[in-house]
Amino acid sequence: MSALFSFLLLLTASQDPGQKAREEIAKQSRNLAAVLVGLGDWLATQKMHAWARREYFRAKEIDPECEAAWKKIGHRKVNGQWELDPSKKLDTENQKKGEEAERLRKEYLQKTEAVGKDFANRFAQIALLAQRSDLESEAKELWLRVLDLDPTHADARGALGYEKLPSGGWARPEEIRLRSELRQGVSQAPKGASLAEEPEYERVLKLPLKKLTSDRFVVAAPHLDTPVLERLIQHAEHTYAMWHTLFAQQDVFRKQKMHLLVLQDREQHVRYVDSFHRGNAEQKEFARKLSGQLGFPVTECYQGSRSNEGIEDWFVHAVSQNLIRMFAVGKKTKSHDPLWLLEGLAYWFTGAVHGSAIWGCVELGGTQAGNKPKVKDARKPETWPRTIRTSVLEEQDPAIRAVILCTNAPDFEPLEVIKAWSLLDFLLVEYRAKLAEFCQDLRRQDDNGEKSFAKVFGWTLDELDVRWKAWVLREYAGR
Repeated sequence: MSALFSFLLLLTASQDPGQKAREEIAKQSRNLAAVLVGLGDWLATQKMHAWARREYFRAKEIDPECEAAWKKIGHRKVNGQWELDPSKKLDTENQKKGEEAERLRKEYLQKTEAVGKDFANRFAQIALLAQRSDLESEAKELWLRVLDLDPTHADARGALGYEKLPSGGWARPEEIRLRSELRQGVSQAPKGASLAEEPEYERVLKLPLKKLTSDRFVVAAPHLDTPVLERLIQHAEHTYAMWHTLFAQQDVFRKQKMHLLVLQDREQHVRYVDSFHRGNAEQKEFARKLSGQLGFPVTECYQGSRSNEGIEDWFVHAVSQNLIRMFAVGKKTKSHDPLWLLEGLAYWFTGAVHGSAIWGCVELGGTQAGNKPKVKDARKPETWPRTIRTSVLEEQDPAIRAVILCTNAPDFEPLEVIKAWSLLDFLLVEYRAKLAEFCQDLRRQDDNGEKSFAKVFGWTLDELDVRWKAWVLREYAGR
């Protein structure tokens, strides 16, 4: 029996075991923060300043009173509050590259794992005693900390109610229920009814269309039969319903129906662009080369050789992206066009509802900038948790600012898109209400989210990145 556990057993006999348990939590938090600051200092002496800052951020999250951590990330205390010290110049980038950086990464990982397992066991012992003292909230926070320190800790998974997934890894029951509803609810959605009215695009194109209408959508195509159209309108209605379940918002469409027009081939698509595109000659020529046009109230694509399942994917992608643009973005500008949110959420929905990642405004299957290799299985969303977790472990995940600040789709690299998807996964699972508040605030801003993260969450982008990385390592373990 460890000395710590022997000491903790005495707490249960005290008059106030809850108070004693909280004191021990504070003590071990201080101890862990001090160890993390020491780890950060070692990294700083090795000139790996980005990694050092990560440990300082972790230290002050675990112990908000850790003065050393606050000072080392460039803060000063004013009237009892920590604030950024503009006079302090800090090194923030890793300076070693190549083989030397890889050697240090492996040594860093070994040190982190050793610290993690040691303190995971310490906090697990306190968590058990917190449970026995009916300190439910404290116990839950402790078990989550245990998993942050050691994602393989079986007792913590069990105490938090995680269930094994058939595909590997773990998930909490509420997440399993949500993902089941997202995937299985399509068949219960409305199939729509025949529409006799002739929309403007049908009159202008002089192209006879089969049309179905539902409460919120019109689906039209010259070549698809009724059962296929019914399946498509079910995907649109279900995506709309689940989006509103997640964000609990009013009718973003404001009682106006969204038209989803599926043309048969490129020739019909070009006719549509020539008739309805409102841009200049250069923009119109570019639009002709694309596979479709996102927009509201009419979104258009052409099928060509794509399967009907591919069109289902497009319906989910287009509906969710239109919703988030109307809800969180509004009019785009050079500094305000958050692709990370638009594409990340659209891929989150296509992966969750349809199990695919076929359509998009970015090239998932292409090479990355700088001739970086392709992301393996980039169009298979079931592989993304492992892909992004591996990239975090190997210090290869994209920089958070490259993801958040990107406003040009061709510059959005495949791994950056997958990180955007994972950031949305993190925020939807852990902070859904705050994410809705963030979106509402973002619509009033002129940037891609940095101001709204500070206002709504109280995080800098660096702090968002640290929190997201810890969550990825915990939640995607084994997937």
